[in-house]
Amino acid sequence: MAAIASDADALGFNLYPGSKRFLDLRREEDWIRALPPEITRIAVLVNPPIEDVLALSESDTFDAIQLHGDESPDFFKAISHGSKPLIKAFRLKNRSTLKDAEIYPVFAFLLDSYRDGFFGGTGERFDWAILDAISRSKPIVVAGGLTAENVGELVRLFRPHAVDVASGVENNQGRKEETKIREFVLAAKLAIG
Repeated sequence: MAAIASDADALGFNLYPGSKRFLDLRREEDWIRALPPEITRIAVLVNPPIEDVLALSESDTFDAIQLHGDESPDFFKAISHGSKPLIKAFRLKNRSTLKDAEIYPVFAFLLDSYRDGFFGGTGERFDWAILDAISRSKPIVVAGGLTAENVGELVRLFRPHAVDVASGVENNQGRKEETKIREFVLAAKLAIG
């Protein structure tokens, strides 16, 4: 509710059991469905069975599906027909990580930091210079180490389609803080100009 009150445009719901931010959809689906319709609700998954993605595509709980694992282009081809918008996350080791990105039949790419053994959510920033070297044929969402202090610079310099934050609005116990959320959203929106 703090993110909605802060004028966030979208909320991501982590459905990956291996994450510290895991949300059990079976227990939480009712309140997610009851969120205001102007808030884009994004299911975040890692290497899910194709049946799970197809079920989410047919459900009205989420507006888009973001995949953070090692899913292949063929995986996306199998679910892309008639699906909700799909977002493929890439954990950037270096520029070559994105060499085959264009063959993914997705709406957008999410670019995040790479750390061995993690599928995102590290709170670490990647080298933004990579953003100058990538194709902009699809919308770009940037994640990884963003905070209220640096998101404005990112938005002004690179004009991504969207930004994604988790660690950057959390306190030391890993809980979201209303003040940090409000400051982050304000900094990102002010930078749009």
